[in-house]
Amino acid sequence: MLRHALGRSSSALFDAGAGCRAVAPAWHLVRPVVCIGERALNASAAGLQAFSERMHTTARSFADDSNRAEESAGDSTQQASSQEHQQPQHEDAGSRPEESASEQPPPTIESLQAIIEEHRATAQQHAASSAEMKDQVLRTLADMENLRERSARQIESNKQFAVQGFAKSLLDVADNLERAAGAVPAEAVAQDTQLSVHEVVKHLRTLLEGVQLTDKQLKAALKSNGVSKYDALGEKFDPNLHSALFEIPDTTKPPGTIGVVTKNGYKLNDRVLRAAEVGVIRGPAE
Repeated sequence: MLRHALGRSSSALFDAGAGCRAVAPAWHLVRPVVCIGERALNASAAGLQAFSERMHTTARSFADDSNRAEESAGDSTQQASSQEHQQPQHEDAGSRPEESASEQPPPTIESLQAIIEEHRATAQQHAASSAEMKDQVLRTLADMENLRERSARQIESNKQFAVQGFAKSLLDVADNLERAAGAVPAEAVAQDTQLSVHEVVKHLRTLLEGVQLTDKQLKAALKSNGVSKYDALGEKFDPNLHSALFEIPDTTKPPGTIGVVTKNGYKLNDRVLRAAEVGVIRGPAE
């Protein structure tokens, strides 16, 4: 019966521990007690019941101790496992750069040659682009130089031939003046002329017609080139348009007005080309 109880206690201890190492010391403690029980069984049957009760109590205490030892061992195992899980993470985090650096294989000759060829191709492209840009710059500079020379020639030509149109328009005026001068023969103006008065008047009328025609053509030529005459008689004196030569005492006209024009004024478009030379009316003396 005692063996049976001890066997049950032992199997309970082993089942509760589930192979845990913490139960092994408890069994070493139980073994001497079993030997003592056997000797007590042979020595006295009367103390068997009491001894059995003590064994049950001892087995319970050992079972409780083993359960507590198992729980504490489980907690220790969990803590150790958690620490082991945390520690590799830190180690992995700290060693990742080294591992990543160590995982990179060293460059080979083929890879270096490929990189060199790539850079060589890029350099050739840059050289071709630079040559093209240089050619464009040179062409642009040549075009600018040609433009500068053409502009200089054009400016010089404009200086030399700026009055070409105006001079051409005056050629007809010169022709008419020459005709007018040739319309009167030399014997008509000679002191000992033998021409009659009728013939002299005829020549003078021809001369007058030629001069009037020439004056008309001259005014047309001036107008076509932007030159116009402005009338100053009776106008208020303006120093920008008129040049006062003298004063005229006249009480019939308002003072400060122009009473006499000796030379007409001309404008080139809106600019005064020549101011009119005038005489200004002077008011009565105070």
